[in-house]
This record gives sequence, C-alpha cells and structure tokens, in this order.
Amino acid sequence: MVIQILDQPLWRIEAQIIVLCLYSDRRPPHGAAGFADWYLCGFISRLLRAEKISTTTKEQSLLATQGRFRSPKILLLGMGESGKVTPSLIYSIWYEAARTLCHIHVSNLITTIPIIYGENNVREITVQMMQGFIDGIEAEHKNIRDFTM
Repeated sequence: MVIQILDQPLWRIEAQIIVLCLYSDRRPPHGAAGFADWYLCGFISRLLRAEKISTTTKEQSLLATQGRFRSPKILLLGMGESGKVTPSLIYSIWYEAARTLCHIHVSNLITTIPIIYGENNVREITVQMMQGFIDGIEAEHKNIRDFTM
C-alpha cells in the first residue's frame, strides 16, 4: 500500500475513486464531503434531501463525479451522528468500505481522515481507520500490496 499526503484540491488528484464521510447531523455536508458537494454544485445535498442517499451508520453510496473531478467516482460512507462516532465505529465502517472497494475492483483511492467531533486523538482514529481497511481487504482474500491510497 502506498499512502501519500497531498496538498492538492480533490478535483486535481487522479484515482479510481474518492472515499468521503457523511454525518447525519451535519447538513450541508462538512469537510471534504462538503467541498465535494460544493464542487458538484450541491449534487450530494440534493440527493440527501431527496433521500436517494443516506448518512445512516455504515450506509454506502456510490456516485459518479460527472466529469468534475479527475476521479470518476465517489464512495460516500454514512457515519451516523457526529457525536456518536467512536474509533471502533470508524474501524467497522472502513472494514466494510474496504470490502466494497474490493468488490468493485478498486485499487487506487483518495480519502481523508474521518472527523470525530470533540475528539482530538487523530492517531487512534487513523490507526482504527487503517486497521479496518486492512482487515476488510484481507477478509476479501486480497493482497494489501495491490492498493494505492
């Protein structure tokens, strides 16, 4: 696995997919998902209002970026209420996300570290996210070396 820290806008980075988090009590979306929503002219917000996608914990939504990003797809991960997100929940969300990514044959992705509002332990959040991701890939009998993040 290759992990790069990039100081570039999401729309400039080329990958197979962008993976972003959505919180049920953060409307319009915040963070990187909010930026993606803005760059897609409110597309994510419109889908949320029309109840076409969900922010329920562990819910996943796959969207086309409509040519507005160099990555053709976005996978949105439902995080539930921001105040109820824990590092262990992040583990399970990323475990399921990794399995989904394996099923749709993704090997190159862009993402951000999930936000836990009121939590400052970025190290623990990152560890749980990466461990869930690795375990999810292994559950699908894939090799972690086949992924670029």
